[in-house]
Amino acid sequence: MMTRSKVVVVAGGNSGIGAETARQCVELGHRVVAADIKGDEGVGVDGLLHKFVDVTQRESWEKLIADVVDECGQIDSLVNAAGVFMGASFPGVEQQQFRRTVDVNQLGVALGMSAVAPVMQSRGEGSIVNVASIAAMRGAPRDLLYTGSKWAVRGMSRSAARILAPFGIRVNCVFPGYTETPMLNGVHGAQGDVLKAMVADVPLARLAEPADIASAILFFAVGESAYCTGSELVVDGGVTA
Repeated sequence: MMTRSKVVVVAGGNSGIGAETARQCVELGHRVVAADIKGDEGVGVDGLLHKFVDVTQRESWEKLIADVVDECGQIDSLVNAAGVFMGASFPGVEQQQFRRTVDVNQLGVALGMSAVAPVMQSRGEGSIVNVASIAAMRGAPRDLLYTGSKWAVRGMSRSAARILAPFGIRVNCVFPGYTETPMLNGVHGAQGDVLKAMVADVPLARLAEPADIASAILFFAVGESAYCTGSELVVDGGVTA
């Protein structure tokens, strides 16, 4: 049961899992900011605020957080859902691909947590939800860079949970499985036999929809999860079972 409306910032809130998380938050009556490098492109949801953020830049994060506090008065929850998949081969890693993957998937999460923590600390409470991947539960045969960056998100989430707990700030991590998003359908090239192989790997025999993952994120961001920090919630249809 929702006790009050909360202010939720969703980084990467204009597509895929981030967009669905933002939509569901608005539907529940929360005040939601979709922050994305695309600005207000791509999401048409009434009641949703749009902000620009380049998650790889500290100054961009600091401006976002300051603007949200000015307009909304506070920030209750931050969802780090921005991410990229470069499809890099190995051996033969390109430094540019490596740096881009780490900058968005790992550094972006670290900067987001760092920027929002003082705001939450001043109120003595807050929730940060980092979106990792089942790639951070095992080794992946084609995804060296992406896998490495998501393992980093997993480790940072655990460390941040311990560091920020004395200030009333909870940090939890969600691990999506194969999910029907632009990243999966576009960058992964999950079509034909590749898509069939993915579905065959899922005991529940279907890909996740963004709504499946968003529901898990909302449990930590706005749900009854006051005693959860450092927790890991896998939403993969049984793939890692």
